[in-house]
Amino acid sequence: MSPAGFIDRPIWTVRPNGRHLEQYYPPRALERSQTGEVALECLIAASGEVACSVTNEEPAGWGFGEAAVMSSQHWRHAVQLPSGASAVGAKVQVIVNLRTMN
Repeated sequence: MSPAGFIDRPIWTVRPNGRHLEQYYPPRALERSQTGEVALECLIAASGEVACSVTNEEPAGWGFGEAAVMSSQHWRHAVQLPSGASAVGAKVQVIVNLRTMN
């Protein structure tokens, strides 16, 4: 774990994936084949669930941040690190690329 309380190498038990992103893809962006990138900061809970917030969204105004946060509700992180230390209360930074299949 980095000194600032961030986990350098996340250990996902339920990984971020395209299937989760697909169901939340912003409709207007989908219609126009607009792509986006979102940076999230996620706090790991005792259940392994993550509570994520947007730290950057490009391009802004298309709904990509909300889509990434909604998708993150499906993700789970290990509550214990390989070192034996607890991951609970630590943070993970995640970059989410949203792309259409068109």
